[in-house]
Amino acid sequence: MAREKEKESRRIVLFVAVASRGQGEKIAAYCAGCGGKIRLVSLGRGTASQDILNYLGLGDSKKDVVFCTASRPAAQKMLEGMRRRFSMENPGEGVAFTVPISSVVGRVSFELLFGEEGMIR
Repeated sequence: MAREKEKESRRIVLFVAVASRGQGEKIAAYCAGCGGKIRLVSLGRGTASQDILNYLGLGDSKKDVVFCTASRPAAQKMLEGMRRRFSMENPGEGVAFTVPISSVVGRVSFELLFGEEGMIR
């Protein structure tokens, strides 16, 4: 059981969150606190026209997209935090999900993605 738990904590996932413009840095900081390693905040824009957004009562189509590498347990904490701290369970507040990274070539690449300091020589 302990061996499986250790193996699970060594699996890498890509955490992705899409939120309103201006929330990206806050989400990235939260991810760092949960154990997220490499974080990137990118600007995004929704594809719906302003007429459709107005009709549906939705706001601006400008978004922040946050990408973060993390272990599976850390990513689970991030997903829970998106619901609690950033109200992503409410429609129109954003979306967050993870994508498994199935393979990484080379020890150095793995250490860079996983963020293990002091192991790269």
